[in-house]
Amino acid sequence: MSQRPTAPLRRERGVATLIVVMVLFFVVSLVAAYTNRNLIFEQRTSANQYRATQSFETAQAGLQWAVAMLNGSRIDANCTPSTLLTNNTFRDRYLSIDTTSGLITANTRSGGAVLYAACVSTGTDWNCSCPSNAAPSPTLPAGAGVFPAFQVRFIRDTTLSPPIPPGMIRVDAIACPRFDTTCLDIANANSAEGRSVVSTLVALQSALKTPPSAALTVRGNYNVSGTGPQMTNADIGSGAVAVQVGGSLLSPTNPANLQAYSAPGTPRDSAYVIGDTWLANLTTAGTLLPTLGDRMFSTIFGIAPATYRNQPSLSVVTGCPCTASQVRDALAVSPMRPVWVDGDLAIDSTGDIGSTTEPAMLVVDGSLTHTTAGVTLYGAVYARAATWNTAGGGTVQGAAIAENDFEGSGSSTYVYDATLLRLMRLRYGSFVAVPGSWKDYTPL
Repeated sequence: MSQRPTAPLRRERGVATLIVVMVLFFVVSLVAAYTNRNLIFEQRTSANQYRATQSFETAQAGLQWAVAMLNGSRIDANCTPSTLLTNNTFRDRYLSIDTTSGLITANTRSGGAVLYAACVSTGTDWNCSCPSNAAPSPTLPAGAGVFPAFQVRFIRDTTLSPPIPPGMIRVDAIACPRFDTTCLDIANANSAEGRSVVSTLVALQSALKTPPSAALTVRGNYNVSGTGPQMTNADIGSGAVAVQVGGSLLSPTNPANLQAYSAPGTPRDSAYVIGDTWLANLTTAGTLLPTLGDRMFSTIFGIAPATYRNQPSLSVVTGCPCTASQVRDALAVSPMRPVWVDGDLAIDSTGDIGSTTEPAMLVVDGSLTHTTAGVTLYGAVYARAATWNTAGGGTVQGAAIAENDFEGSGSSTYVYDATLLRLMRLRYGSFVAVPGSWKDYTPL
């Protein structure tokens, strides 16, 4: 007689199935965990790459910002343009330029600490800080967004061989995903929060590359009525030539009647040069310099007129005929920057233009006349008129250059000043990035 299986045996057959299911579930869990681990790793890698790319682009923007600020006008503590004469320019706040050698050095805070400027993104704009004797402290944006920041500094690395030449300096831009002083401190080697550091050399493109050697330089003909201007050059180093004329002397016809004075003890005829053929021939047309007189301009300034007028540090005075007050206003807002006058300029009000410490570099796209006596223009004036028609009296201390002919009834005084011309040659002009000097790392 057969016996029926007992219930416990049926229950025991289900145990094997349960074990298999559990093993399969464990394997699936392992696969899911591994997949999730890879997903998290990829997410973190993408986030790191995003922050690194954002920091790199921010550092690039910092470099461009620094170069633009070097060519700007007066600024306040927030790096915004200012008309207050108590505020200086970004260039003067962060750099010092030796007026003898042209060596550019970075200014520091009290105690010798590095002087930085900094900006932080608000998502739509930038909040910046340009202190003159403190750590930068831009206004930080509110909210939980991503707000990258950068700091810029200037440095003259004396360990380089060959050394950085005079007229150049290195600018570093350090950027991080957020404004964090630890991350933005380039000396902190342990900061790895997506920090990027880029640097480049910047050079000063001189606003007066080749200063004239005479108090008055005339490429064309010289033709004045009356006693004419008085020209003096007592500087032996320049040759002590008071007036240099490329063309002919039409009036007075006798050079001895010129009011030209050289260094004491030198012969009378050493005060003037008439009929300088090299000077007269600076008019040859060409592909790069197609306009009459452009070779003359490029000899003095090193670049073509259109390029010079478009340089970032230059101030342009429009609405000419222009007045002396317009030029004074331009110099007040952007001190020690070249000024381009779009037409004739009349010195028609009292008050000197420029000074012995901040001379004026004027390019006048016309004639300059003195209608108010007793005004001194400290610096250099380059007149581009086809004929510089002079009038009135006044003084130009530095040098004056006529791109073409010089005539009229002016009785101004032109005094050669080598010190002012050297200052303008070494300190005036626009900063530009040096090609081939860009790096995406900076030695500590």
